[in-house]
Amino acid sequence: MIIVVGAGSAGCVVADRLTEDPREVMLLEAGPDYPVRFPDEMLDGRSMATTHDWGYSVPRPRVVGGSSATNATFAFPGDGVYGDWDYSAVLRTLPISVYGPEELTEVQRAFLLAAPDAAPIPMNRVGAVRQNAAMTYLARARRRTNLTIRSDCLVHQLLVDDDRVVGVRAGDTELRADHVVLAAGAFGSPMILLRSGIGPAEDLRRLGIPVRLDLPVGTGLTDHPLWELRYATAKPTPGGPDFQVLLSLLDAQIFPTSARRCGILASPTGAYFGLTVSAMHPNSAGTVRLSSAHPEAPPVIDFRHLADQADRDVMVAAAQLARTLATTEPMASLVRRELYPGPEADLEATIVRDVTTYHHASGSCAAVVERTGRVHGLRGLSVVDASVLAPIPGTNIHLTVLALAERWCRVFAGDQADAAGPSVPAAPADPAR
Repeated sequence: MIIVVGAGSAGCVVADRLTEDPREVMLLEAGPDYPVRFPDEMLDGRSMATTHDWGYSVPRPRVVGGSSATNATFAFPGDGVYGDWDYSAVLRTLPISVYGPEELTEVQRAFLLAAPDAAPIPMNRVGAVRQNAAMTYLARARRRTNLTIRSDCLVHQLLVDDDRVVGVRAGDTELRADHVVLAAGAFGSPMILLRSGIGPAEDLRRLGIPVRLDLPVGTGLTDHPLWELRYATAKPTPGGPDFQVLLSLLDAQIFPTSARRCGILASPTGAYFGLTVSAMHPNSAGTVRLSSAHPEAPPVIDFRHLADQADRDVMVAAAQLARTLATTEPMASLVRRELYPGPEADLEATIVRDVTTYHHASGSCAAVVERTGRVHGLRGLSVVDASVLAPIPGTNIHLTVLALAERWCRVFAGDQADAAGPSVPAAPADPAR
């Protein structure tokens, strides 16, 4: 029996690929399952969904499908060390499309003309319907009798016998396994390790958790910082899908949001649009820590966005370019005035104060795993999700997470041909361990 903890993007891939062989797999998910039809908000790929949230300090979905069920559907392969990975299996499974010229909103079309290097965003959707990992990967696996899915099942901690993980505890229930795959994401996976006594010893003792292994779990948390300039439209402007086109630079992204309605006090025309900027190769890193040993307690998340001056410089340069684009035709004809931060604002100080997450949390377990995904000092356990991605990809991370899980499964099943790669999990060195 293999237990997969977390039915997000990586967990759905692992459940699908491992059940292609006649082994028993149990997929555990803390949120609800929608095997027939997802709620309309999660099907609508034109904007991000906000329901089914964990209630953390940053949004995080609690549902089968994970972040793939609520994301903005950007579908970029990874770059750098991840650019050499094989994405063919992902691209065969996940439908990807772009908006055609006739589908672009007025704001998106103007941005495309003002920024000649911009391009339509590849998106995992069919029409307006978001294609999440549960609707694609997991849908195939559901037909197999060797897969068991347990939703609304929150894993409290790992069961450990000496140096071997032998299962998990969910509430009062102990579930035994030959191998456990943690795929609970950049927050969930470190939290389970920490509740199991695997983490910084001082932090664990402070919470009354017996220390099993003193490891830097929860460090190295990385995210793409995000910040948006806002412009009052020069005239009433039709809205539409939030995101359609994007300008990708060496170290940054800039993309417009379509026009949105707002109060007349906020914009003279009752509408505004945004120009969003992000630093895509950040140096800043933060932490995920437990606030309590209770499994339902939210974590303490500190991204430390823009702690590194180089990240601030990239964001300021991207914001300055965004301002230039806003004064370039045909964008300029859409702008009444800059609503936020305003021309007199201290740009760097404002960005540092108001920066937010791009929802690309990564790296929080990277310091404690081998290339095989095995946690140092433990057998029978692999971590296969965004928490092991270090460095963070310089693109939106969804496709990279799917490709990571595909790579791990191939080697776990015995195919060593694709084992070479950067320092992120490829497979357990010995699947029987």
